Amino acid sequence: ILAKIKTHPLFDTKEEVYVFLKERNMRIGPTEATVLNMVEKEEKHASPLLFSLSNLQILMNKKFKYSPKETLQGVQKLYEKKWLSYPRTDCTFITQKEFSYLKMKLQEYKAFAHIEVYTPNLEPDFRYVDNHEVHEHHAIIPTRIIPSAEEFSKLTTLEKQIYTWVLHVTIAMFAPPMLIKEIAMDLRIGELLFEAKERTPVDMGWRKIILGNNQKEKISRQSLSNFHIGDTIHGFLGGLERDKKPPSPFTEGALIHAMKNAGKKAGQSKEMGLKVMGIGTEATRADVLEKLKNQDYLKLTKNKLYVTDKGKELGRVIENDPLLSNIDMTASLETALHSIGEGITTQEEFLKNLKGMIQKYIQEKPYDIKMMAGTEEWKVERHKTQQALSLGKCPRCGHEVLDRNSYISCSAKRGECTFSISKVICQKKLSDKTLRSLLKNSRTDLIKGWTGKNGKIFDAALVLNDGSLNFEFSHI
Repeated sequence: ILAKIKTHPLFDTKEEVYVFLKERNMRIGPTEATVLNMVEKEEKHASPLLFSLSNLQILMNKKFKYSPKETLQGVQKLYEKKWLSYPRTDCTFITQKEFSYLKMKLQEYKAFAHIEVYTPNLEPDFRYVDNHEVHEHHAIIPTRIIPSAEEFSKLTTLEKQIYTWVLHVTIAMFAPPMLIKEIAMDLRIGELLFEAKERTPVDMGWRKIILGNNQKEKISRQSLSNFHIGDTIHGFLGGLERDKKPPSPFTEGALIHAMKNAGKKAGQSKEMGLKVMGIGTEATRADVLEKLKNQDYLKLTKNKLYVTDKGKELGRVIENDPLLSNIDMTASLETALHSIGEGITTQEEFLKNLKGMIQKYIQEKPYDIKMMAGTEEWKVERHKTQQALSLGKCPRCGHEVLDRNSYISCSAKRGECTFSISKVICQKKLSDKTLRSLLKNSRTDLIKGWTGKNGKIFDAALVLNDGSLNFEFSHI
């Protein structure tokens, strides 16, 4: 078992641990602990909320690395086939009407999904069913029309995964909650109090639907239920070392979540949170990300988003601006648009204010960019960014060659060097590894499967001669 100290915050260094223990006549090593108290309770965990588009995009990115745009396209195709409800929704609720037909079709859904889990919850639950929470569109759910096995087999992998997840989460709404038994044990070592916790599934409930038989339960080496108040436990007193790591880069799914919740403050009440509109809408957030990637402000590498040199330059210009650098401003614009829809304010008033702000920035920002690009500090930062995104050295001028998403090109100033290569040649996409090899060695290994203009397939290596790209057919 693992017990953590209750009466002291985390330590920053090993030395602090040694001093703390020495002051209490204790030391790292074998020790004895006495069980002071044990509390056992059972928790119920309801199934997940029904899907909004954002929630579905977040899950598909986390589970399968699909971009938000790909998920939107997939769910749109399923909507057009009349197998899923309207996709561009920010709602996780359905009305009594939808619940009634879902209940009526429940056994057919379960048969299609090969699910035999008991589903006794046939009365609407306010966690999922609330007429007042549904305004324009309800949550994404299966329709009354269920695809045949043959029709389902013809779907793409993405479409199959989307339909399966939506179907399973919908069925889970009717299943029992997951039951977890938690045991909390208080221990004393010397004058210090420690706490050990153990969580054990009692009934997987709806989790059997979501996870099937693939759920791997963590089994404790020694269950806390085997101990009693007053027992003495022989163990080892030590410290757990954890490295302090910087925040991980955003995935596309995580950024969709951040955009959806932009402007919401920590600790904000649920009522206030409902009024926060975030950045963009369910229908536009995926396109915003695609535009940022296509225009070279963001680069996607192994499902992680990184700000490019161009993106950092823009960020430096606006970071000290009281409006553009404040994420709450974008959220407030969305809230203002919502107010227009509710009839609280007029679009004329909104557009007048917005037009004035845009005209001001059009006049001022080009000058700010020129000034920023000329500072030594920015030149150093620019060089660091180029090094991080570099694929190699330019064969013509020696500057860094940067990944521009759909192509690579020299980082030299415009007009000084024109070296660039498309990342798709003869219908084959070149990997970063291939491009690095090409820039480093002026050639690649033999690559199979090029498609010529006449449609014929051929094999060849790529070679660079004085910065010009050619095929070499004799390369082995």
